Amino acid sequence: APQEEDPRSYLYIEVKRDEQDALRRPDQRRIRKERVLDSPNTVGLVRAVVTFVLAVCIRRWQQADAGEKKRKYAMVIHNDTQKAAHAWQDQIVEWVLEAAMDAATNHPKSLSPLFDAAYTDLKASVEADRGRMPSSNDAFAMFIEALQDEDVTREKVNSDNQVMALLDERSELRLRTSFNIFVGGSILDRGITIPNLIAFYYGRNPKTMQEIGRASCRE
Repeated sequence: APQEEDPRSYLYIEVKRDEQDALRRPDQRRIRKERVLDSPNTVGLVRAVVTFVLAVCIRRWQQADAGEKKRKYAMVIHNDTQKAAHAWQDQIVEWVLEAAMDAATNHPKSLSPLFDAAYTDLKASVEADRGRMPSSNDAFAMFIEALQDEDVTREKVNSDNQVMALLDERSELRLRTSFNIFVGGSILDRGITIPNLIAFYYGRNPKTMQEIGRASCRE
């Protein structure tokens, strides 16, 4: 199929090198809590997280529409192998979620630009896959409700002990809520199964590979 008809082609976002570098070392001059949703150094990360939350809302809407059981989903954030970087990234994701939840509760319309960008990408992808899509108004209501209910959770995973504590009886990472974000490094590369992984923000050595942020509405 032509590239523009591939559902995945609408969900690939290349992240600027400056943002990837800002996520590797704690520096509140580059990323500050009070500006985390509109900082130039978190644009890709925020877009990836927002798109993940909306993608889960859409998938669960599709499942309910088809009379199927609604499922839980996962996202992975992995752009460095250093534990200090994981702690900083975990802090930033916490700030992003806190800011988004606060906005959803107190001034939801302020999230419209972030929602609109994610909805546009996901709508194009779903339609390219000949799937069903909720209206923009319905999707926005589900998106805001998910944030207001604090359903989006995150886990920092950077050691074998942490991983063992998070595994279920099938040796898969346990999904506690409908929206699960895992922040970690090479430990996530060791053959661990992450069920229903539909989004990732990923980076490797900047000298050898380009970094990407990505979200998907497909299992």
